[in-house]
Amino acid sequence: MSVATRLGLFLLVTFFSGSIVVMAATDLRNRLKPPTNDEVERAAKLVQALRGDELFRVEAKYDEQHPNLQPRKPGRYLPEYDMKKIKSFLVGIIGGISEDSADSSDAAQSD
Repeated sequence: MSVATRLGLFLLVTFFSGSIVVMAATDLRNRLKPPTNDEVERAAKLVQALRGDELFRVEAKYDEQHPNLQPRKPGRYLPEYDMKKIKSFLVGIIGGISEDSADSSDAAQSD
């Protein structure tokens, strides 16, 4: 395919996709309604709660040491137990052969 053909195809696709995006954005904007007084009050309360003590009260819980949490090794993102679980999951998906499937394939080959 020549450069001019590729450029023309690119411009054609860009034109149609851009037109669809503009049409959808215009339609969404036309359907939007102004917020009601109730929605404005709820949003104001939410913003006030996020600015105030609510946020700090939740953050304080993360500073506590929980007995169920396993410590990480320095320089690691996850605890060792979580890494083992993830590795075993990936091995099972990517290239791991379970013992049952290995036994059945050996039996099939010997027949």
